[in-house]
Amino acid sequence: MSVSKKKVLVISPQSWTNFFNSKHHYSIELSKKGYDVYYLCPFQYLNSRQILPFKIYKNKFNIKVINLKFYLPSYFESINLHFLKNFIMKHTSLSNLKFDLIWCFDEKNYKFSNLFNSRKKIFQIMDPMKKKIKIIDLAKFDYLISLSKKLIKFESKKKNFILISHGLSHYFSNYKSKLLNKNNSKIIIGLYGNFLSGRFDFKLIDKIIKLNPNFRFYFFGNKNISHPYIDQKRKYKISMEIDKIKYYSNVKFFENLSHTILPKNLDICDLFIYPSKLKKNIDAHKLLELIYLGKPIITEKFINYNKTKDLIYHPKKYSAESYSLKINQIIKKYTFYTSAKLITKRKKFSLKKKYKELINEILKKIDE
Repeated sequence: MSVSKKKVLVISPQSWTNFFNSKHHYSIELSKKGYDVYYLCPFQYLNSRQILPFKIYKNKFNIKVINLKFYLPSYFESINLHFLKNFIMKHTSLSNLKFDLIWCFDEKNYKFSNLFNSRKKIFQIMDPMKKKIKIIDLAKFDYLISLSKKLIKFESKKKNFILISHGLSHYFSNYKSKLLNKNNSKIIIGLYGNFLSGRFDFKLIDKIIKLNPNFRFYFFGNKNISHPYIDQKRKYKISMEIDKIKYYSNVKFFENLSHTILPKNLDICDLFIYPSKLKKNIDAHKLLELIYLGKPIITEKFINYNKTKDLIYHPKKYSAESYSLKINQIIKKYTFYTSAKLITKRKKFSLKKKYKELINEILKKIDE
């Protein structure tokens, strides 16, 4: 069978929107390689705007995006697999398809992969799992892929385990960054990410801004409570914390910028801070993109960056005062921290992790 005819079903915990995460980038790169990619979005329920029970469309990346709707309230999310299988067989054409690969990124609903026929099954975990995978469920996957074994809870060892890093998208790798000559202009400190994800510590950020009134703070990312990738339980509390700081005269929010212009806009910043309130920092997708820009980054310690030097910098303590000291230390020796040698080191590190290269590595390991 030629590669162009191979079918891949990506099961994602996140819908297809213009705010891309690893699931979207994997799908795009697989499509570029000639795979026939199907992207299954999270199931929709009674209050969704979707009318039909089954909707499929092809997006500009030649990916078939699938939306399924159940005419039930969202508290029926734990519908049994037998019901789901009957629903899929009755209302969709998916049950007739034989997939070569099922690539599941949904750490909560990994059993969905059993609803479809496939030659191989991959379970890729990018976020911490709350429940253990039972041995019987684990056996149904041919491969496990993750950023770290610390993310996964399973009852027995799995032979076909692949460790992988986050990836760098072509939107960044194709961008040629430039180090701006600041002269006497105000220093710009950037923050980038999904601000309603629950990762960012806005109380700490608020204090950092107050301690540094002479610097400008530019925020790039989502602060819309209607966005699908947010901390649903804490979204209103986080939104109130954001509202408290967005009216400061030295603060500017850019919202969700298009991927085509995002790198250029981020490159306006002189350095970045990434205050994470998570107890276990393993890796961050946006962190790698910031590293590619070559600018200094101040953040917490990340497990996957423990053995690196001069890619990210850490405050001595988790406090606004310690962050401010580190910011000012870098600003005073900015020429050193943005030397050609260090910028090149950061860029080379990121370029080795392009999604295209990561996927080639995975496909080789699974004999595809």
